[in-house]
Amino acid sequence: MSARILIIDDVPANTRLLGARLGAEYFEVRTAHDGPAALAEALAWQPDLILLDVMMPGMDGYETCRRLKADVRTLHIPVVMVTTLDQTDERVRGLEAGADDFLTKPVDFDTLLARVKSLVRLKRLLDEWRMRGQTAHALGLSANGFAPPAVAGARALVVDDDDASAQAIQDALLRDGVLAARARSEAETMELVRVVDFALVVISLSMLTDDPLRLASRLRAQETTQETPLLLIAESAQRDRLLRGFDLGANDWLIRPLDANELRARARNQIRRKFYQDRLRADLGHALELALTDPLTGFYNQRYLMRHLHGLLDGGGGDMVAV
Repeated sequence: MSARILIIDDVPANTRLLGARLGAEYFEVRTAHDGPAALAEALAWQPDLILLDVMMPGMDGYETCRRLKADVRTLHIPVVMVTTLDQTDERVRGLEAGADDFLTKPVDFDTLLARVKSLVRLKRLLDEWRMRGQTAHALGLSANGFAPPAVAGARALVVDDDDASAQAIQDALLRDGVLAARARSEAETMELVRVVDFALVVISLSMLTDDPLRLASRLRAQETTQETPLLLIAESAQRDRLLRGFDLGANDWLIRPLDANELRARARNQIRRKFYQDRLRADLGHALELALTDPLTGFYNQRYLMRHLHGLLDGGGGDMVAV
């Protein structure tokens, strides 16, 4: 996978080392050494992903991330914050600033690579919807702009065969108004997603009743759930299964013991991204409807008529005649 990655770190040795590793994986890399330079480079270059150091003089990583996510021209770019700080409070602070993930130095390169690939895949999917929406807006067929929605009232699904663990996750999500249902097996999960459009699915990799990675694969393969965010919960010894989960399309992860605030922050980010994606799709659908219908009568317009008449005539072999 090739993609453009912007590395932001005030220590040149760090950017050179990380840039060399990513370059060896055929990523295109640029660097910046402070917050203002990062904002300018992100706007001009439009990278596919930003790796952002937290501890920088002047404008730190948190403020840089907030500004990136506050600008409509850069809010769609995934940001992974990288830091020597390993406290939960710092991770939560980064996630609340808008970061898509938070990795601790020294960075495990396999984990970083898995996150980069996962976030780039998602960004490219959203880019496709964004470009279509921008075209529709330029033609006057849709409204522009997007305000991040509240997550209260969103539906989530917790897949865990451990009652205490599942209840703790449900209670944490409920503090933000997220209504979480519970499934204990793969069969229960597939039945629930058939009837409910969940904004998030949380899957425990410690399940004993079924293989949670097979479940993640099934959810990604099914049309109605292939874009639903998947948040994996794992034990510290399950690193290899986590990486496999990202290969299968998981969006985010947490390691036990869980911190409720970090869980809530990651869940909010995933749900908001899902709402953003749904909004892009809905805007495009509305634009297509406007392009094919008459605004006064609501009937299909001449563009739709001519398109389908030509199709009918091609099938029948006749010619169009004016009367």
